[in-house]
Amino acid sequence: MIHISLYEGVVEILQTLRERGKKVFLLSNGQKTFIEAELTMLGILPLFDGIAISSEAGVSKPDPLFYRYLVEHYGADLRSAIMIGNDPRTDIAGALTIGIDSCYIRTASSPHDTTVESTQSIWDGDLRKIPGWNA
Repeated sequence: MIHISLYEGVVEILQTLRERGKKVFLLSNGQKTFIEAELTMLGILPLFDGIAISSEAGVSKPDPLFYRYLVEHYGADLRSAIMIGNDPRTDIAGALTIGIDSCYIRTASSPHDTTVESTQSIWDGDLRKIPGWNA
């Protein structure tokens, strides 16, 4: 890792969602040690209601069982959920498989030349365009 930083607007979005009574969860295919250290370093660890990490769950995105793990361990309500992510295969395809809305955000680390079948798409990386957070 050479550089780590938050995208502009992340803290504002997470805080606003929490203030409005929304639950915010992170689903990661990473390793717990690294994920928690990064979120702590960035100062956003307390802004999540739960963090589901594939290395603990024994299953990873896009497998529908990972979403079941989120429901069983954190009480997530998928009926009102939206999956926000920058990877069409792991984030968006997983949401499509289980029937929840999704918002694809194209970032510098997003795969190139892939098809995206998301409910919403943000091609310029502007997180403030995420549907519903500022409504």
